[in-house]
Amino acid sequence: MFRPFNRWLTATVLVCAFAASPAQAQNQTIKVVVPYGAGGFIDTLARGYSNQLSNDLGQSLIVENKVGAGGKIGEDYVAASPPDGTTLLVSLVLRPTLAKATTPAPDVKDLDMLQSFVIVGALASSPLMMSIPPSLGIKDFKGLVARIKAEPGKHSYGSPGPGTPGAIVGALLVKQLGLDIAHVPYRGGAAALPDLMSGVLTWMIDTPTGSGALVESGKVVPCLSSTASDWRPSPIFRPPSNSAIRNSTI
Repeated sequence: MFRPFNRWLTATVLVCAFAASPAQAQNQTIKVVVPYGAGGFIDTLARGYSNQLSNDLGQSLIVENKVGAGGKIGEDYVAASPPDGTTLLVSLVLRPTLAKATTPAPDVKDLDMLQSFVIVGALASSPLMMSIPPSLGIKDFKGLVARIKAEPGKHSYGSPGPGTPGAIVGALLVKQLGLDIAHVPYRGGAAALPDLMSGVLTWMIDTPTGSGALVESGKVVPCLSSTASDWRPSPIFRPPSNSAIRNSTI
């Protein structure tokens, strides 16, 4: 049985760009950069919106995954792109802030989202879910904690990358519960799922979009959720109306 934890822990996704007039980007191919791996929550969201926007605008939108450093590589790429309105970023709203607060490094300069980009809009907000492999034979979070404490140093948990909500929540649980468990950051949530299913990882915290189908098929077991309501993903995302898009400044 899984249960909810803090309700404020969600993954909120923004689409960002440099300031430019719509005329500058008209009739040009628009590049949509996802700083996480293919198949995850943000990648799925970006591709769904891009397909619809391409039809609405009559322009080509190409999604590119620029993975690494928990999202920083893709964000830096967009920040360094020409400010002509043809490069968009779809990323977590708090990723740079969380990374800076939890893994401070004086020699690494992270972006200020408000100074580096123009926020076009929020695309979605998703709850977080902890999943565990069925091979553990554990049915609830209490049993999971007991197993980890009984076997210190023998377990590891995965996340979509450093500074992501899954990594942050995992670190909070480890600290608050005094667990001896290693963190293994992956290049996106989808990359961690095979190790989660096989039992290499003891848990992973991600959005239900990535692991929801595996829960339905019994390949992973839900243990915790950040919402008291149904953990399942929301219906298919629907972008803003065509007129709203055309009247926006990218």
